[in-house]
Amino acid sequence: MSHCNGGSGAVHFGQAPDEAAGLAATAEGDLLMALDRWSTGGVPPESILAAYGNSVGVDNGLRKGRPICAYPALPRYLGRGDPLLPTSFRCAKSPAPQYERPAARYLR
Repeated sequence: MSHCNGGSGAVHFGQAPDEAAGLAATAEGDLLMALDRWSTGGVPPESILAAYGNSVGVDNGLRKGRPICAYPALPRYLGRGDPLLPTSFRCAKSPAPQYERPAARYLR
């Protein structure tokens, strides 16, 4: 994610200097470790923890972050808890998009 480094989005997920963002070196917070666990152990990641670019570690914890969910799931706020913390979200499958039928003039 170096091409957008310094932005306000959740761009840290296991690359240096992610320790400064409060991410632990685990398969849940490190993309390379998650891919290694998947390729060598057959355990695909359900999500990867990502920290915001301007996040700062607080008490060895993550101040701001989101889970990056396996497709087709998206992070959904649980409705309680700090919306800046990744623990306030869970990965949930999105409903299938509903498309309206095109107008008759476009169906020729």
